[in-house]
Amino acid sequence: MEGVNRNERILVCIPAFNEAKHIADIVRNARAYCSEVVVCDDGSVDNTGEIARSAGATIARHSTNKGYGSALKTLFNIAKMKDVDIVVTLDSDGQHNVADIPKIVQPILKGDVDVVVGSRFLTENDSRKVPRYRTFGIKTLTKLANIAAYDDISDSQNGFRAYKKNALSKLDLYEDGMAISTEILIRA
Repeated sequence: MEGVNRNERILVCIPAFNEAKHIADIVRNARAYCSEVVVCDDGSVDNTGEIARSAGATIARHSTNKGYGSALKTLFNIAKMKDVDIVVTLDSDGQHNVADIPKIVQPILKGDVDVVVGSRFLTENDSRKVPRYRTFGIKTLTKLANIAAYDDISDSQNGFRAYKKNALSKLDLYEDGMAISTEILIRA
């Protein structure tokens, strides 16, 4: 784990719904940067959970699709019971580069912050991967989240995040859908 202290225990958590196409590669690649990968299969009907398990992940399964926020809350509850220092979340569609895990955990390892949010808008190459209509929506939501959270981040809807484990216990989350991304920033 280049750039990561091997004494730090990192758990990678991946909420997933019908991502059989991408999940195996994400799990296999993420395992190089953490002590364990946990996938919450949120009611998938395409064998996402089974594929993730065969790639080396521990699986939590919702019998029906409960939403992104519900899957994240399940993963956070699991993380609270694990002997880890840092929890990293990744989306299951392959849009995040797992090789960036050492970068996203660095500010936590330095003791600078408790939560780090990745961004698709820091470099031109990254921002070109997001369709214009989504960029507009994401940037609008980010402006509102920054106002509500008194913060200045560039991509409030990014699922690539790192959390100091004890920060999770301070989050009392209610949202079951995509709004959880903003709720976390407001409550963190």
